[in-house]
Amino acid sequence: MGKIEEFMKSNLLYFLFLIIFVGGFLRLYELEKQSLWQDEAYQYYLLKDSSISNLISGKIFDPGSPPLYNILLKMFCDLFGYSEIYMRLPSVLIGTLSIILIYILGKNLFETSTGLLASFLFSLSPYSIYFSQMARSYSFIIMLSLISFIIFIEILLKRNFSNKIIIFYFFFNLLLAYTHYLSVLIIIPANVLMVIYHKKLYKRFFFGQFVFFLALLPFMIFLIKGLNMGAGERSMFNPLEIFYFFVVFSVGYTGIIFKISSMIEDMLHQLPELISIGFIYGIVCLNYLKSYMKKFTDSSFNFLTANFMVPLFLLYFLSFFYPLFRPRYLSFLYPIFILILSKSITNQRTNFLKVFLVSGIIILNLISLNYYYNNFLREPWDEITHYVSSNQKNSDAIISTRIQPFNYYYKGNSKLFFLDVKKENLKNFNGIWLVFANYNQSYAKEAEAMKDYLDKNFKLESKKYFRDDSNELSGDMIVFYYVKDE
Repeated sequence: MGKIEEFMKSNLLYFLFLIIFVGGFLRLYELEKQSLWQDEAYQYYLLKDSSISNLISGKIFDPGSPPLYNILLKMFCDLFGYSEIYMRLPSVLIGTLSIILIYILGKNLFETSTGLLASFLFSLSPYSIYFSQMARSYSFIIMLSLISFIIFIEILLKRNFSNKIIIFYFFFNLLLAYTHYLSVLIIIPANVLMVIYHKKLYKRFFFGQFVFFLALLPFMIFLIKGLNMGAGERSMFNPLEIFYFFVVFSVGYTGIIFKISSMIEDMLHQLPELISIGFIYGIVCLNYLKSYMKKFTDSSFNFLTANFMVPLFLLYFLSFFYPLFRPRYLSFLYPIFILILSKSITNQRTNFLKVFLVSGIIILNLISLNYYYNNFLREPWDEITHYVSSNQKNSDAIISTRIQPFNYYYKGNSKLFFLDVKKENLKNFNGIWLVFANYNQSYAKEAEAMKDYLDKNFKLESKKYFRDDSNELSGDMIVFYYVKDE
């Protein structure tokens, strides 16, 4: 054990407390600065006026996910309120708890120093902080996957095949499945590892799995319904998204900004940043591969490798047929990613290289977090609605490509329409506000058609960018104001 590891172990409680405090603070910091974006506002209207029974039965349905997290969030918000803070607070608390859980997983899988480093990197992770400040299920998915991995380690490494531990394992996997469709994929590497290391005891595990799949039958209803509802909203899969995935896992959504549609061009524009990320994380990954090749039969290394690579590449290849490969959909893999980094660093022979790699990751994370807290805006709906409310006239109408978030913040009394409004009805209004706001790809033609109609039949009086972009129909935030052309 090196000097750094000895120092960390002797001051374990102090380090762990400090890490949890810093991680919790970063997740609470400026929690309400970001407006509710489209998915959060959709969540608000989904939960506010629905009943828990309707969520369970599927009468009120979120095509993006099964109902478990929606039910829990509704119960919480019914008690405390539906403001930005209270809708996001469960994610903050869950994200902070996950700092402790990833320490436990790293310690049980390897040793104390790896667990402590994993908790430290996780606490500063822009990816984790981003989802810990969002009223969506991704932080909850990370926590459940951590619990599932911790329990599976008891089975795989400690050979604990008691009925209690197997029931707990499949229970938390069931919770995962009822939170997000794709998280059920962690069962696949678990089966592979069980066959390799505990073939003789696999029958008991298989029986638990059989009961698990029976309990998943209602889940299939949500899955089929979700796929059908999302079929019209699919975008083309870009094979280069594998690089985007690793960038997002490394520095979050705000460290490197580029669109899938113009990925190569955007990557070239940000080449120095990508080289920095590739250099630091490249050293870490190469060292992990080197360690893995030396310990090819080690169950701990195989646990990490199988749980990361199998779901990752399975989803990658499936996305050529049905695009599913999005970094947020793969959040259940993020704890494994952090543990791979942590074990690779603690395996370094020299303290200099350990300090260099940790410092490099910290610097990249802090740069990303600085941008996130000071410059990054998901969708500034509060600013947009304030601008419209302050300048609108009584005879105006509003057309927005995103109804729910606009309606959440809008306090005016003008008529609000979606893109499907009958165009002849617009002639009854003296002024038209057209809000282009990060519209879904499936509405691109409707949005362009509406703008063309207004350009031809009304006079453009003003145009204001809220998230500037050279291509005004690229999905960024633009507000147009048209008046009747007298």
